[in-house]
Formats: sequence, structure tokens, C-alpha cells
Amino acid sequence: MSDVTLREVSKSFGSHVAVDRVDLDVRSGTTTAVLGPSGCGKTTLLRLIAGFERPEAGNIALDGLVVDSPERWTPPERRRIGIVPQEGALFPHLNVARNVGYGLGRMQRRRGRVDEALSLVGLADSGSRMPHELSGGQQQRVAVARALAPRPAVVLLDEPFSALDAPLRAGIRADVVRALRTDGATAILVTHDQAEALSVADTVAVMREGTIVQVATPTALYRRPSDIQVACFVGDAVVLDVAISDGVASTALGPLTVRRSDGTVPPNGTAQVMLRPEQLVLTADTSGNTTNATIVGRDYYGHDALLRLRLSDGTSACARVGPASDKPVDAQVAVSVLGEAMAFDSPPTC
Repeated sequence: MSDVTLREVSKSFGSHVAVDRVDLDVRSGTTTAVLGPSGCGKTTLLRLIAGFERPEAGNIALDGLVVDSPERWTPPERRRIGIVPQEGALFPHLNVARNVGYGLGRMQRRRGRVDEALSLVGLADSGSRMPHELSGGQQQRVAVARALAPRPAVVLLDEPFSALDAPLRAGIRADVVRALRTDGATAILVTHDQAEALSVADTVAVMREGTIVQVATPTALYRRPSDIQVACFVGDAVVLDVAISDGVASTALGPLTVRRSDGTVPPNGTAQVMLRPEQLVLTADTSGNTTNATIVGRDYYGHDALLRLRLSDGTSACARVGPASDKPVDAQVAVSVLGEAMAFDSPPTC
């Protein structure tokens, strides 16, 4: 196990700045997800930590020892870092046990580390099988076992579940994260999947255009995003342009109590506020309600549904409801709001 520390790390490719003055702290024994859209610099950041790329500025330290700086560079093979790529990249001519044991010393193999690593990922009886005999999910588990086998200081996972079918993905990633935690590994997971980052990581670092714009626990990130772009990226969001007076916003949903992400009351004036769809509660339209809306669309997911709404002032919104909700498209509904809205200054709407 090892802490990972990045300070002012930058990397460019020609005129393109891939990583721009990134600071990041990953505590020993925890899993941090680096979350961002394609092209934001996530994989480059991972390659810098691994030593496959060298930063132009800043430094990278593992457990307090600087491995990358303008004055010092430690090659990848001396960093004690395990890599799990997007696809398992197993050696097709070696069985599972030999894939996992590849690179281990004879003494480690004799001490049963291969069997131990396979047990961690739930493949204790699969050592004699060949890679082509395994499912995609099983191959990814073998790749994780291979990365864990040498007991590396850090394990880097580069979107390791993206090639798996959706029904398999949640179960496999839960098993992999359980293995990482059982082995006490320090892990950094790169992903563009918000649900994946929020469900498996102890900490999430949101990356945008080469910079890290927020680092928080999954709960804090979802409930208190640092800006409106982060709010929209990490989940469905209802964004309203409002006028705020004394901590209350006037909206088509009625007056809303608003707070900034740091808990302070925003100043009077115009702003944007954000609600999560689960904060919107719908009832059948009855006389006396003033926060009426029309259902204009419905996205059904089995475990819940997302209703797309047109509010009385023409604003679009969405509400998350249970799977048993039978409110049809074009129905008139009354909308109320649970809790407070999050207020931001007014940048371009996401």
C-alpha cells in the first residue's frame, strides 16, 4: 500500500495541453475514481503515474518518495505499480495460473501467491483454464489478479469494465473492488461512467479539460457539486434560471430555499439553481395547486422511471418516480420540491 501525491503536474502533446497543473492526493488503501468525459486527460494522468509518460512540470510521489520531477525519474518497472487495462490483455498461450504468476519470483509462486490472488477475484479453481475458455468478465478478473499478485504499491485501472456487457458490469466491478479492498490495495480507477465512479470509489476526482475541478466523496460530489457543469455531469439535474432574494429563489416550482455548495446563502440577484430529479414529487392535478406541470415524456428503467416535464412557465424539468407510477404522457400533475436547491453563479447552462 502507498499514498499517491501529485503536485502541479502538467503534460502537453504539441499544442494540446492534456494535463494542466493537477493536484491529487490518494490515501493508502483507498480507491479513487478519476471521472471525466473522453479526451479530458484521464488516461494521460494514469500513464504519468505509471511512468509511461513524463510530466513537463510538477512532481509525483509514491508513499512520500518522489518518482517523477524535473530532476528525477523512476522507470515504470521500479515503481511497484500494477496495471489493469481496458481489456484483460492476457497471454493467450499461457493458462490462467501462469498469466497471474507472470513476473512473480519463484519464491512468491512457491508461497502460493497465485492461488491467493485468484481466490481474491473468485477464480480459485480456474488456474488450469486457458484465456479463450473464459468469459470477458472472467478475463478481467484474471487481469486484476495478475495486477495484485506482486502486491504492488498502487493498482491503476484504465476503464477496465467498459468492454463488458451492461448486465455483467455491476457485478464484476463489485467483485473487483471487493478484491482490492480485501488485499488492502491503493487503487486509481479511470472512468467516464458516473454510476461506476459513485458506486465503487471512496473518493471521486472530476476531471475537465486537463484539470481536476473537484475532489470529494461520492455523496458530497452528488449533493454538493462545485459548479453547474459538475452537477450535470455526475447525474441527472434540473437546472433553473432564477432570481434570489434573501436565500429564496422564485421559480415555476414555487419558492425554493437555496444554498451554495459550501452551505452559505447566495447573494441577491440572478443565478442558476440545481435540483436532483428525486427531489421533485408529483401528485395528480387537483384544484388549489399552483405548481402544475405537464408530462411530456417518460424513460422507463425497470427499477424507476424518469418523467420529462414542461413546467407552467415552459421550463423543462425531470422527476424520478418509482416503477409503479402510472402517470401517462400529457397528464397534468402538481409538483412539489423536497429539500433545498443548490445555487450557482450563472455560467452557460449544461
